[in-house]
Amino acid sequence: MRHSARILDVAVIGGDRRESAAAVYLLERGAAVRVFGPPHVEGLTGAMRARSLAEAVDGAQVIVGPVRGLDADNHLYGPPGVPGLWLTDTVIEKIAPGTLFFIGWANDWLQQRAAERGFRLVDLLERDDFAILNAIPTAEGAVQKAMEESDVTLFGSSCFVLGFGRTGQTLARALQGLGARVTVLDRNAAGLARAVAAGHRARPFSDLSEAVEEAEFIFNTVPALVLDRVVLGRTRRDVVILDIASAPGGTDFTAAEGFGRKAFLLPGLPGKVAPRTAGRYLGEVVWHTVMESCNTLQGL
Repeated sequence: MRHSARILDVAVIGGDRRESAAAVYLLERGAAVRVFGPPHVEGLTGAMRARSLAEAVDGAQVIVGPVRGLDADNHLYGPPGVPGLWLTDTVIEKIAPGTLFFIGWANDWLQQRAAERGFRLVDLLERDDFAILNAIPTAEGAVQKAMEESDVTLFGSSCFVLGFGRTGQTLARALQGLGARVTVLDRNAAGLARAVAAGHRARPFSDLSEAVEEAEFIFNTVPALVLDRVVLGRTRRDVVILDIASAPGGTDFTAAEGFGRKAFLLPGLPGKVAPRTAGRYLGEVVWHTVMESCNTLQGL
């Protein structure tokens, strides 16, 4: 069903309250929005509720999928109990060539179908604008969890931040603002130099095993096994580990449990701690990307 009187025809499929908030933002910008999967939130009454995934994407110029992507079985992330969130060839056939499809992670199957059908996948997690904005609620959520799980203040404590990318930089700044003593560990010299310039202590990853015993809090952003059994065995008994890297994280959680360490894998923090803000960030990135694409086409 086309909505020719509106600026843009958007389908929002799967996801959590973030995607619902993004749909509200796009409605406010004048888009026609169809939804299938995300939970209902205030302001979403102007959206059309599709009866199936195929109906939602049929005729859409823009598709907004979950930031948390889809699994190996082509099931879109969504609220528990919502049926019909599997991407199938029948659904893919409803996606028109030229459609912009925003999603947090696309498997090989979806990438192949996009190439065959001629629609464009936009990897949200690879976009600097989205990743930088998304790091804000991620950092706040990690700090909140750290406060809940410890009987000491972050103020004056020794906090290790592993990795100094977009999330690590935001997190280190937040901890510094709370009065923590922040030590950044990164694999490259440029990251270490940025950490020093930001007023943090900086050490190469090769020092982790030696230095980790002083950490009261460890925040990991590296999606590789960095907190292995050897490193964990050298941590303080009262350490709190917050792993916010992509699943399965960078911590040996079995070893952490064996040592009696508090260690938490924290996926999807923005959708849990600040879904309305995170959703508006998502909506802004979608809108600006679409407008940039339109301007580019008009300039050809």
